[in-house]
Amino acid sequence: MANVYYGNNGVMDLMPETLDRLKGLPASWNVIVNVRPVARLTARELDAIVLTERAVHVLEFKRSEAPVKIATDGTWLQGSRPMRGGIGNESPAEQVVNSTDAFKSILMEQFPRLARAVFPWVVLEKYNPNNWFGTPPRRMNPKKWHDVGYAKVIHGVEFLESILTDRESKVSASLPATEVQQLREALGAKPLGRLSVQGFAQLLDSQSPLAHARIQVTALRSGTVFETVTNTEGAFELLGLPLEPVEVHVPDFPDLRVLPGAAFQSRAELLVMHVFLLTPHISADRIRDMLQVGLDRVTEDVNAMFRLAEGTERRVTELEQELAATRQMVQGLVDSPVIDTNEVMQSHVTGLIERIEQLERERRQLHTVQSASLDTVRHEALAPLQSELAALSLRVQHLEQQFSAVEEIATQATVQARQATHQVAGLTDRVDDLEVQTGEAWQAATNAYSTAESAARFARTAQGHAAVSESEAKRAAEEAKRSKQVQAERLEHERLLHATEEERRKLRIEALKFSALVGTVGGFVSTQPLPFADNVLIAPMQIWLVVRIGQTYGQSVGQDAAVKLIGTLGFGFAAQHLTVAMYKFVPGFTFGLGPFTVFGFTVLLGYVTAMFYERNRMPDRSEQKAALKGIQGLLKDQAFATEVKELGRAVGAEFKARGYKTRPDDLKAMFEIASERARPIGERLERALFTGNSGDRQSKEKTGG
Repeated sequence: MANVYYGNNGVMDLMPETLDRLKGLPASWNVIVNVRPVARLTARELDAIVLTERAVHVLEFKRSEAPVKIATDGTWLQGSRPMRGGIGNESPAEQVVNSTDAFKSILMEQFPRLARAVFPWVVLEKYNPNNWFGTPPRRMNPKKWHDVGYAKVIHGVEFLESILTDRESKVSASLPATEVQQLREALGAKPLGRLSVQGFAQLLDSQSPLAHARIQVTALRSGTVFETVTNTEGAFELLGLPLEPVEVHVPDFPDLRVLPGAAFQSRAELLVMHVFLLTPHISADRIRDMLQVGLDRVTEDVNAMFRLAEGTERRVTELEQELAATRQMVQGLVDSPVIDTNEVMQSHVTGLIERIEQLERERRQLHTVQSASLDTVRHEALAPLQSELAALSLRVQHLEQQFSAVEEIATQATVQARQATHQVAGLTDRVDDLEVQTGEAWQAATNAYSTAESAARFARTAQGHAAVSESEAKRAAEEAKRSKQVQAERLEHERLLHATEEERRKLRIEALKFSALVGTVGGFVSTQPLPFADNVLIAPMQIWLVVRIGQTYGQSVGQDAAVKLIGTLGFGFAAQHLTVAMYKFVPGFTFGLGPFTVFGFTVLLGYVTAMFYERNRMPDRSEQKAALKGIQGLLKDQAFATEVKELGRAVGAEFKARGYKTRPDDLKAMFEIASERARPIGERLERALFTGNSGDRQSKEKTGG
């Protein structure tokens, strides 16, 4: 492990994989990230300085999702746009050359022996087979550097150590260790921290993940800012933070409020950080309720992380073996003489490097969890949110007290108004007496006024009665409409109860056909490298299935009602999803126990739901057990199992191509396309689950049993 330091300047926004690779350099090397040395009143930030035994390497890291095309030092394209930035709107090569020149001037004045061998580099952090170099353009080999002049370009970080070593191979003199140490002290370099952050960002009011957003975490004592970007699921990771209180900011959404507002305190080397954003003008009690739901999720995520880490030593050994084998495959492909012209090999190398990044993330997480305390990690993840909840509760209590005080003042004002009314009434009586004394003329005027006032009161009373009548008429019309709908649904349900066996059989086939479709796609999802995606993807499909079966039987069922119905039917699908998630971490399992577990659970759910609508009651335990046994028997049939697998792969591929969208309209469109293909499976399931005991079942129904 290299000695890694940070200069406490600027924003540290290296990818975790890049920082992990820098830490994995030889133990005799020194790495300083994020430094801003001052030369003649000019400060230029350096992403990283690597000091080996013989040379000083200045690294400028660049990250781009779009393909990068490099023609010369000054001509860089990111997609179709020029790739320029920095102090003088420079290309990456110009930027690192100018930064290196400024840094060399400092070395010449203070550490001249370190200035003899200084090499500038531009490092493209993410390997992309569509990156091109030179004129005419050619592909960039990740195992070699690419020459655009004084600065050299490295494609990806997988072969960083060998490339740096190769470039300095002709340097004979060694760097003096004393000057290396003095340079570290002059730059204010501090050892990189041991804190790892596993985070998740979410929009609180919509419960949707915050994808592709910048997350900035500031260490409050040192002032260092660490930055990363969330993935499509809202997850993010940071490494090397100091063990001190930190605050989180989301600069891309300045108008949204970030919760928790309190700082995160960390004593362990692992911090689980959940960040919630919400729009302004939401009431405090509503925020409190939504944040309580978020608090429950944080608890479950921490517990799930530690459950997945069971058997850490064995899993780490397996990861190390797979990493070594994958790196060996990458090296063999890169060394091939036809790699530059073979797009298939380039694509394969890309996939292997992405797999290496995934394995390294898993290894980092397992190493961190292995030495962490569950109680400490849970406490430090929940404490800021609990503090926020406590503050919200106090605020709600204060508002309720204010409301009570206002209500009391309003009551007193009402009493005073009534007293004033009585006083006015007394004065009115005195005025009436005086008016009587003025004579008959004034009395006639008073009588006319009283008549007009009575007419006005009558008119207001009549108007009130008319409004009440109109409201009652509307309410009666709505009741009649609801009664008509309920009567129609009841008639349809009774029609189903008295339907012929053939009609029932068609409805069952339809229900089991969609159950098979959802089950096979769920099985496909369970084989994908998507931890925790089972709850996110499979559960919405199973809810959609219950709604769809209800529609088949003529029942109008919403998603909320479907969730309640699943709970009423007694299914523990949390156990199903945890089982499938655990299987993903067992080497050698692909379309095995996990997919058929999802398929079996889903078909059993479809069977129970169909029986519930058909008989207006839930099947008993013996019927459910017999159905499950029938499903297991079918899956032992090699031809049937193969048919299920092929259907799952076909529809699962369509689901993946559609971006794993689980809205009801998207699921309906996808499953309707494959409906007829699944019909033979639905018919096979109906014969296995219903034909054998249909007579007994009808007998029970006629006798009320």
